[in-house]
Amino acid sequence: MSEYTPGPWRVSQHRLNAKILACDAAKYKYVIGTVFPLTHQGENARGTMEANARLIAAAPELFEALVALTEQYCDLENMLNQGNHEVFGWHMNGQGEPVSSFFEDNDQGALDLALSAIAKATGSDSA
Repeated sequence: MSEYTPGPWRVSQHRLNAKILACDAAKYKYVIGTVFPLTHQGENARGTMEANARLIAAAPELFEALVALTEQYCDLENMLNQGNHEVFGWHMNGQGEPVSSFFEDNDQGALDLALSAIAKATGSDSA
């Protein structure tokens, strides 16, 4: 996989579009992309364009956070699978439910979504 342009990225609003910018150490600005309003959205077009631009600009930080959370989730699950059911004395709720019951009672839908998103972002998905 090629490396993406590191963040942070920011949004630069223009009259007709929004540009996603990244800056290197020398503060040279790179245009990552341009977002245009969709004309069929009428009065909401500019607001939707700005929201889309903000979401794109957050991509590097969102990706890094998702990778970190996924790694921590898997590390915790591995510790529990190895028999350490009182990991650091953590509990999922105030009633004293141990962390291990979280992994027993919940399917891994959230983890699957996270891993799928990471695969899509890194180009390792089969789509």
